[in-house]
Amino acid sequence: MFSGPAKAGSENPGFCTLKGFTLIELLATIGLVLVLALIVYSTFYATSPSIVLRAAVEQVAGDVRLAQDLAISERARYRITFSAGSSSYILGKRDPSTGTWGAATGTQTPSPLPDDVLVQSVADLTDGILIFNSLGAPYEGTGAGVPLSGSGVGGLDHIVLRNSKSGRTGDVTVSPGTGRVDRN
Repeated sequence: MFSGPAKAGSENPGFCTLKGFTLIELLATIGLVLVLALIVYSTFYATSPSIVLRAAVEQVAGDVRLAQDLAISERARYRITFSAGSSSYILGKRDPSTGTWGAATGTQTPSPLPDDVLVQSVADLTDGILIFNSLGAPYEGTGAGVPLSGSGVGGLDHIVLRNSKSGRTGDVTVSPGTGRVDRN
């Protein structure tokens, strides 16, 4: 606030008050707004790869559950084939009359993983293949597969995803016997 000489006829002789902001007050306010914007931007930028990775883990877990649900509802074998280093995977259905596997089509076709996210490891699954029988029980490997062994950490089989920007990993686990799908 600026105080200067009084105007003629004012109630406070000797002083006059003009209302407004000084340049210093305006610069301080702009500085605070910029600092807050920088903090918000850096926080979002740092968590963005984590959000993308979490979305990819949720996507894979959802597609594994979809394969299991389709196997039960259609009384057929479904499988998901993962390849380490790939940003996509294949959902397939076994033709009971020929015993061959065909790729799922239409709404059953999985979307590619988000940018910068790859399948890092499927070492717990034989040949990177997860199969569900008509009862929803998990199997692994080629052909009809063998019951899921739970050879991974904690007796679970893991599908590990990695965000190449942040280096962080997330995984989808499948329990032997029940086929329960969890994400970490």
